[in-house]
Amino acid sequence: MAISIPIPLAVFLLVLARWGVLAVLVPNTQLLPLPTRLRLAGAAIVSLLLTPLHLLAVETQPQILEFAWMVAHELFIGLAIGTALLVVLEGLKLAGQMISQLAGVSPRGILTLGGDAGSAPHGRLILLCSLAALLTIGGHRQLVEASLESYRHLAPGTPLATQDALVTVTRLLSVSFLMALRISLPVMTALLVGLITAGWISRVLPQLNMIVLGWNLNAVLALAMILLTLGGMAWVFQHHVQLAVEYIEQLWIPT
Repeated sequence: MAISIPIPLAVFLLVLARWGVLAVLVPNTQLLPLPTRLRLAGAAIVSLLLTPLHLLAVETQPQILEFAWMVAHELFIGLAIGTALLVVLEGLKLAGQMISQLAGVSPRGILTLGGDAGSAPHGRLILLCSLAALLTIGGHRQLVEASLESYRHLAPGTPLATQDALVTVTRLLSVSFLMALRISLPVMTALLVGLITAGWISRVLPQLNMIVLGWNLNAVLALAMILLTLGGMAWVFQHHVQLAVEYIEQLWIPT
């Protein structure tokens, strides 16, 4: 005997599958250390609010296998949106890690070919200030609006084209890397000029121990350049977040 799922329960579980994955992934535990149960509870509340709006999306009571396939599609959609947002945040971490490594503040990342980028002091400063600017301009509302906009084109249980998702993820990776370069390039240029200047001074005045003084000067110079270019970093982050939102919307609105 085939077991069918009631339509209200099926719609609620489908909406919860999409928002549950999104709530678990974004924001990550470094930015908002909330337990998974609280994140899922918030996703359940949002799902309860959205369920009455999408009761007509499922016309008949789905069977168990059909319903499992629909849930898998919803999980994939939530995973695609959450991964897209995480990729953009990783661009900030990458910029901070490159600055910290060049300034000599985070040698562990060089020796281990990686490390926790969010633990670097410069990366943490850039990440928090950029997120503060994003919240100030209402970027979080844009992200939520983009997630809600998906239901206009992809009703609960509607499959997502895998090819479009892969193309979007590729574009988001390029946007994240370009954002990291644009944020870190002014500071890294100043640090390279400082290193060349320190090397020239050590040749002219060999009695000065520039090996010891150089690392301290690099750390101070990196912090000064970050404070000088912090407004530009926030603008670059805002611009690339808008690009990321446009690319996310292309998942369900192909151009």
